[in-house]
Amino acid sequence: MADDLEVLENGVNTSERSVYHEAISDAATEDNAVGGKSKKEKVPLPEEKVPVRIFFLLKHIIDNKDDQLFLIGTLIQNVFHSMNADDGDESTSYFHLRFNDLIADNDSGYSKVRNHESLEDSSKTTFQMTAPLEVDVDFDYFPFKIYTATLLVELSTRTEKTKRIRPELWVAKNDVRNNVTLQSPYLKDGIKKKNKEERTELYKDKMDKMKDYDFVSPCPKVEYIYDQKNECCHKCRLTFYLVEGGISKWVGILVPMLLVFVLDVVNVFYNDTKNGDTLSTSATLALTAVFLLPNILSKAYRPKIIATNMVYILLVFIGLALSSVTREMQSSKIAAYTGVALFGFSFIIPIVSFLKFSKYKQSILDEEKSFMKNDLKHEKFKHDMHDYKEYFQSMKDVMEGQCKLYKIIGDEFGAECL
Repeated sequence: MADDLEVLENGVNTSERSVYHEAISDAATEDNAVGGKSKKEKVPLPEEKVPVRIFFLLKHIIDNKDDQLFLIGTLIQNVFHSMNADDGDESTSYFHLRFNDLIADNDSGYSKVRNHESLEDSSKTTFQMTAPLEVDVDFDYFPFKIYTATLLVELSTRTEKTKRIRPELWVAKNDVRNNVTLQSPYLKDGIKKKNKEERTELYKDKMDKMKDYDFVSPCPKVEYIYDQKNECCHKCRLTFYLVEGGISKWVGILVPMLLVFVLDVVNVFYNDTKNGDTLSTSATLALTAVFLLPNILSKAYRPKIIATNMVYILLVFIGLALSSVTREMQSSKIAAYTGVALFGFSFIIPIVSFLKFSKYKQSILDEEKSFMKNDLKHEKFKHDMHDYKEYFQSMKDVMEGQCKLYKIIGDEFGAECL
């Protein structure tokens, strides 16, 4: 998505638990020899940082019967260091994965090793990825919502008898697609000749296997979390932006509410029936609103106290309450007219929200250009042919401003991709 890799500004836990091994001092050893008690000292286990490249080939997003979203794709882990165990166990030659703080292995089904290749000083492990996504509301201005579907990928540190091996993610120097790319749509000849909007729609059709959501953009925002304490990076995050499918909010809420407003106007201005009939009509309208308005609020979402959807709900109910005040209750219909005015004023909120929604949506679309370049056949990295240092660099170098591909956001946490 974004040409940059944006740094997380929250939630970065840089306090890693130190691992110690027990070392007996020479003096304690001498005490043992003469029957004395040994004294043990805790000595920090030496650490070794290993350069690692993670590559994502994103295929599509699906949902299951419980409406959980999963990202389907291929994950390749290149370890630019020899870590092969003496017993030939392949699982010791790569770093184990966690998806959104959940263990991702064959048992969980979130990642399965498909292939493994080892060279003298590096290895390549290919995983089939079925990663769970965390969905949250990012933009909420009634009746428009933009959701985020997020995947946090973490490489686990390994501890051996004599040292601790810490993964250090390296990121692309020249083309973000050497870290993250979208699988090309099937059987789409001439995709290279299509303009950006046409290519985006083809990728949306390819990526979107969801029932309830549509993509704002099929291209994810890619973020890397920098560990300031250990001066390395072992976490990255992919974020997709989604909207609820079609015009469900307009048809499901706004259109019925517009009908309720029209009936309220008729009831106040043109209804000359008795007091009881007027009240029963107002009660019917209020009951209709009661059934419609709860759909405005998001499930499992903690909205602000003063939010556009809450303001809209208050305006509607206050308007309906005042509209039910008849001439028999008050010498004039000023209260009823005020109620109708408030109800009508509430429709300004969707108009303002639409303008904000369009602006925010466009800002997301503007950041997808790195994935939608015309040069679809970019220079791909091949671990058995290329020197990784010519294609990638450490996040420490990025944080020091040694690459123009990234925009630093905050001195402590990381950067965003150009």
